[in-house]
Amino acid sequence: MKHALIPVLATILLAACSRTQDPLAELQQAGARTLSGQPLARQLPARPLLVNYWASWCAPCREEIPALNRLHQRYGQQIQFVGVALDQPAAIRTFMQRIPLNYPVITGDSLEIGKIMHSQGNTSKGIPYTALYDGEGRLLFSQQGPVSAAALAPELDKALGK
Repeated sequence: MKHALIPVLATILLAACSRTQDPLAELQQAGARTLSGQPLARQLPARPLLVNYWASWCAPCREEIPALNRLHQRYGQQIQFVGVALDQPAAIRTFMQRIPLNYPVITGDSLEIGKIMHSQGNTSKGIPYTALYDGEGRLLFSQQGPVSAAALAPELDKALGK
């Protein structure tokens, strides 16, 4: 009987060890910072987190920003939104003068961010890429390519237990 439990316990232990760490902490460890050079902390108590990887030169990224702004307006008190720009800070600032983002933006070394995107489920490393995590950093939903408000709102509701 004891030997029959070993595979079960090993599976549970592996699942616990492979749990995703806090996605923001992972980005910060890779050097990602806000446009003012500060780290962006996870809001406590931990709540769901939506991370959107984008760039100012990416047409599909630009097209989805208004929908993300609307969703942030609707869900921003309950879900932390973060934009991760694969761009230079000057290009991001110029872009945000034309199309403001209503949620925090961080940026860093594109190669390091690409590795993190890959570890978080974006195996193609293409953008835009959107990932939704629960308060403990577990991936709930992800989409490579543009995301619409109609597709994302039900996932946000699920993350909130609605």
